Amino acid sequence: MQVTIDRAAYDARQLSLTREIARAARDALRDTGLAPERLEKAVQNLTFRITAILDGSGDLDFEEDVAIPVVMFTNQDDEVTEVVSSGGTSFMHEYAMSVASDVLGERSERDRLGDVEPPPNDR
Repeated sequence: MQVTIDRAAYDARQLSLTREIARAARDALRDTGLAPERLEKAVQNLTFRITAILDGSGDLDFEEDVAIPVVMFTNQDDEVTEVVSSGGTSFMHEYAMSVASDVLGERSERDRLGDVEPPPNDR
């Protein structure tokens, strides 16, 4: 396996991952009936906390040692021959708040497909 350090390619991928984390948080919380402003804060908070963990912003105790997560990306091939790295840790938490706000302005895939009713606070 070859590790390629390409900060531009990596940044685009980590931004996409941050967006998917925010969408997952939004979709999981939409049915809770939270008021829109509380939903926004909750989605932002979850997105930030999850990305900060993945970024290695805190200590991760592992078998009497400290482990630091390192996020890398590869294409969806049967044989992984190349991964894209930043050359260090990710920094998705820096995008978290703005990405979460942007995602809240989108309609979820379930909403677009029309197979769910909007939550009570969106009616």
